[in-house]
Amino acid sequence: MPYLRLLVDDVAFAVRAVLVCQRHGKLLVEAGDYPFRNLPGGAVNTGEALEAGAAREWREETGVNAGPLRLLALVENFFELKGRRWHELGFYYGLDAPDALPDTRICNADHAVNHLDWVRADIADGKPIYPTAALSLLPSPCWTCPPANSGTSSTVKVKASLGGT
Repeated sequence: MPYLRLLVDDVAFAVRAVLVCQRHGKLLVEAGDYPFRNLPGGAVNTGEALEAGAAREWREETGVNAGPLRLLALVENFFELKGRRWHELGFYYGLDAPDALPDTRICNADHAVNHLDWVRADIADGKPIYPTAALSLLPSPCWTCPPANSGTSSTVKVKASLGGT
């Protein structure tokens, strides 16, 4: 199936499933040949349910099954990457770190030039985590979210429940 990405008036539009995973005060982030880090995930396929796309992307990137996912938010993001303008709708899912996931660097099984690391999001080391609006999803009070750059991304939190209040 093709990814749910479109080119409209020279702007790429994408629907992305993103995973927010923490362990021992650290966040799992992806890094590669670009000057920033991002959360693991990727484009949803046409005809694929969002949660199924999130689970597929997690498995492709980590080699480990995701387990239960919780919808956290919808983040709309506008950015430029490698000379292309992007408009992205990111559906952010939280998950507990599976026991099978190592505490050390993980080679991204889907993109061999990328890797996944556990980092503290509140310590700047020269490579920011984008989109910055997504950092507001992290529950720990030690995490900080710098203000969004000129309205380039926004977060809509979603309340999801499985019954009860």
